[in-house]
Amino acid sequence: MEEWFFHYDNQGESSVRLFCFHYAGGSSNTYRSWNRGELSPSVELISMELPGRGRRFNEPLLSTMEEVTSSALKAILPYRDKPMVFFGHSMGALMAFELARALEKENIKLAHLITSCFYAPQLPRKDKQITALPDEQFLREVQKLNGVPDLLMENKELMDLYTPIMKSDFKIIENYTYTDGEKLHCPITAITGKKDKAITYEKIVPWKEQSHLATDYQLFEGDHFYLNKERAELLSLIQSICAPIIR
Repeated sequence: MEEWFFHYDNQGESSVRLFCFHYAGGSSNTYRSWNRGELSPSVELISMELPGRGRRFNEPLLSTMEEVTSSALKAILPYRDKPMVFFGHSMGALMAFELARALEKENIKLAHLITSCFYAPQLPRKDKQITALPDEQFLREVQKLNGVPDLLMENKELMDLYTPIMKSDFKIIENYTYTDGEKLHCPITAITGKKDKAITYEKIVPWKEQSHLATDYQLFEGDHFYLNKERAELLSLIQSICAPIIR
């Protein structure tokens, strides 16, 4: 079976599993630095990785959410023996949401869904269609989200390696069509950064329409990638969410 989920520590003594879903262009290493004592040993950190990057570099890239969800669902079923919390940032929030919906169809409910810097999926789409642009122009558009380091833009070899991954991930978002379905039976915490010009507070409020249970909202000080500079504050929030779930 393809390896979609990568463990860090706390496998033996954990009582809740925290699944982290990376943003476009990310990998399982996106959350590797989180495993430095900020989370309780009772929380098992597990990072999802799409094919075509990191430890899955030789696997073909995916371009639709349906492909992601169907494969990830099969891979996550063995983990259902403990409560599951999902955290997804940007595109990762959408992947987490759709996988949560797929799990509920299997009568498996999350303990909590945490979405970060992604608008409620039922909102009308206003994203630019950028994956058909020439590579350099495409990366310039992505760079407006602070999603491409200047070092990458200046290194043709790195850019040639990274661009197909980014384009494939953005194609997942561009190809996505929201379909009405049963609301989730888990609480949702929706997060954004006060300086995120694309994902404003108004765009995360409608996440409440996706759950039968309570929805909470959290604003951090930074922009779309607030989690890089405000990691400790974010992990404190996640720990507080996991605390009532810990047996």
